[in-house]
Amino acid sequence: MMKENDCILKSKVLNAILSGNHTCKSIYLMIDYMGSYSSFRVALNYYVKKGYVNKIGCSKPYQYNLTKKGVKHAYNPFLHRNNFYSFVEKKANEKAIKLLEDDNRIKEIVQKLVDDTHEVNNNFEYMGNSLFNENRKLKNEIYRLKFDRNLKIEKVKVQTQNEILNMLGYNNLNELYSNIKGHKNKSKLSETEFKRRMNLIKRFNKRYITKQFFDELKYYKPYFSPSTFEIKILPISYGKQVVKDGFFRELNANEILKFKMYVIVSSDEGKFSIISQKIGKLADINLKNNTGKQQKRKINPKDRS
Repeated sequence: MMKENDCILKSKVLNAILSGNHTCKSIYLMIDYMGSYSSFRVALNYYVKKGYVNKIGCSKPYQYNLTKKGVKHAYNPFLHRNNFYSFVEKKANEKAIKLLEDDNRIKEIVQKLVDDTHEVNNNFEYMGNSLFNENRKLKNEIYRLKFDRNLKIEKVKVQTQNEILNMLGYNNLNELYSNIKGHKNKSKLSETEFKRRMNLIKRFNKRYITKQFFDELKYYKPYFSPSTFEIKILPISYGKQVVKDGFFRELNANEILKFKMYVIVSSDEGKFSIISQKIGKLADINLKNNTGKQQKRKINPKDRS
């Protein structure tokens, strides 16, 4: 029996011939066939075999024309399928009429349906109750296991975090962050190193900075906190410690470019700011005494990737 997709393809082919395309190649190009050219030729030969199309010629390129049957099917590609369904419906009606004429046969069929339905209903009710109870037990068990697992994970996280903070001499995370923000390194740069860093900063003034900028600056680097979604510009000595403790990680080259950081040099010698075009000012830094004032900036979780 012909499927609906076959009928649609047949309609395209027959209508293409009807509109003046008479070679295999021109029909193929006209209908925008999704398969290969060789598979299309097989389909076209099938329509020739079924009597929709006449194949004319002794050598390539062959000419293809519609038969009377082909013209009918071009206008109604579902004609064969509809005729088939009508035939099946007619046979079914004939059989039903014969059955209706036999009273004993009807009684036998009805009784069998009643018996089968009663048995199925009983079995279904038993199976339904059993499945419902098993499903409820399974759901309760899954919920309990998930709750226990989440509780254990949370306990381990809190315990590990507290142990790390105690080792560092802090009572909580706020104390650690306050220490980082208020830290001031009093050691001054040599005049040569100060000039080198100032030249670097002026080179990047009002320009997007790269990982190379931080590598040459040496003292400061950008860090990201996965738990709070904050970005901070920290002294490397502190950055290494918070990375080691798992509170922050260093931003890579692509992430630095993504957040579009740039430098603004202050009129006060040795001072400059690092700003992200996406999230705002990140830090004010003074090279003369290596101090930095951090700005609390959070990123959108969608910008993490």
